[in-house]
Formats: sequence, C-alpha cells, structure tokens
Amino acid sequence: MGCSDVGVPPLVGYNSQFKLQYSHTVLLPDGGEIRFKDVLEDSRCPVDVVCFWEGNARVLLTVAGKAIALNTALDPKHYHYAGGTVRLVKLEPERYHRREIVPHEYVITLMVER
Repeated sequence: MGCSDVGVPPLVGYNSQFKLQYSHTVLLPDGGEIRFKDVLEDSRCPVDVVCFWEGNARVLLTVAGKAIALNTALDPKHYHYAGGTVRLVKLEPERYHRREIVPHEYVITLMVER
C-alpha cells in the first residue's frame, strides 16, 4: 500500500455482499460513501435463549451524506438513494444472554443493489 492509500476507505462493488465494521466507511463505485455510525437498538433474541420473536436490531448509517436507520427484522430494511439500494443483510456478532456486546465488536453485512 502506497502513502497515497493511507486512510482511504476500501471500494466495494454493486450486487455483492460486503462486511462493514463499526465506525468504518466504504466507497461506492458511483463515488458515494457508506459509514456504519452506530447500533441504535439490539433486541435480537440471544442464541442461547428460546424466544417467541427473533427481535430486531437497528443500525445508523450515513449513505451519500444522509443519515438513515435500517433494521434486521422490522421495516425499513433497505434504503433507496440516487446510486442504488442499500440493504442490511445481517448484524454480527450474535447475542448471548449473559454477554454484552461492545460497539467496536459490531459488524454489518450490506448489499448495494443497482
């Protein structure tokens, strides 16, 4: 990696899933950016508990400069912008009953469809 590449977010393609770590940014082929800002809610059912409902997680992103919230189970799960559609596929890690997830552990899987 050359000096000019330091601090430049990675470029992702359209129509394929990619992972984005908490507080990180990716570049889109159209010149836009997506940044994973925060986890606003994480009420997903822990994997070591039996639940009647899967629960929901809501994440805050910036897409092409606009703040948006997407959900894992409730709507909205996707966001349309001029360059395409951003879809939240998954939030990791999975929850466990007696373990708190700290923000920097979160990773989302997204897809930008065009």
